[in-house]
Amino acid sequence: MASHYFWYAGSDIQRSQEGLLRSLLCDIFQQAPELIPIACPERWDKSDALVEKEETDKAPWTLAELQEAIDRIAKQPELSVNFCFFIDGLDEFSGQHLQICKSLLKLCASGNIKLCLSSRPWNIFEESFGRIPDQKIYIHELTKEDIRKYVEDILCSHPRWQTLLLESKKSAALVNEVTVRAQGVFLWVFLVTRLLRDGLTNCDTLGDLQRRLDLLPSDLEPFFRHMMDSVEPFYHEKMSEMLQMAVKAGKPLPFAVCYFHDQEYEDSSYALGEPITLWEPEMLNKIHNIVMRRLSARCMGLLEVNGGKIEFLHRTPMSPG
Repeated sequence: MASHYFWYAGSDIQRSQEGLLRSLLCDIFQQAPELIPIACPERWDKSDALVEKEETDKAPWTLAELQEAIDRIAKQPELSVNFCFFIDGLDEFSGQHLQICKSLLKLCASGNIKLCLSSRPWNIFEESFGRIPDQKIYIHELTKEDIRKYVEDILCSHPRWQTLLLESKKSAALVNEVTVRAQGVFLWVFLVTRLLRDGLTNCDTLGDLQRRLDLLPSDLEPFFRHMMDSVEPFYHEKMSEMLQMAVKAGKPLPFAVCYFHDQEYEDSSYALGEPITLWEPEMLNKIHNIVMRRLSARCMGLLEVNGGKIEFLHRTPMSPG
């Protein structure tokens, strides 16, 4: 089994065909090292000499070389192993989609390789891989009822929703619209239901909730843009700083980082004059609550505090890893 995930918020190579081939070949060679001399004979022939000199092959792999290596494996008439390649996020591939489709179809011609691909249902992928109904699954159709139940459970848990149920029969239509527009994307549902609950807390009418829903984009990227645009302009600078810090960190940050950053924002020499002391639990809780409120106002939930760490909401497209 070999796998790769095209992720548009990842590195350039992670979104590229080179990254795909590297991932697949790495998995293949780890599980079937006997294929290494078959896939890359030139490098294999050099390996003994390099070992004797206690050196490593530092020559970079070119895209053509990577493609040739995996083609050699695919063309072998008799392999000792069979492979299934799991490739996720084809729609997030940064190159020409037609080209990646041709390359994958070429691999499919091998009797020893099967592919399991996932993407949004774009025309190019439907045309290339979706012509046989029995060989494709629309995930959003399988998860539709799960999403409906989640929406109902989240909204029904708010006391105000029960009142709306008594006032109007259109509440079921609102739940249904969220379910249909989600297209199987649970993160979108999570964000939408949270905003609808905010409306319930504000005693919005059912019409208000519908208008809230109508304003929300169905795709995640414009949705996140909508969330950031809704932040008060006064907070834009600090929102930008916190988001950049979270991205650069590459891992969840201690919640106190936000607090210290604000202190330094007001006084650049703040840390130099601060005594070295341990915070008491009461002080920690106070600062924890302050940071939660500040992040809520500045980042509209894109950054949250969980387990004492600042992290991106539910693996948003900006989150690392």
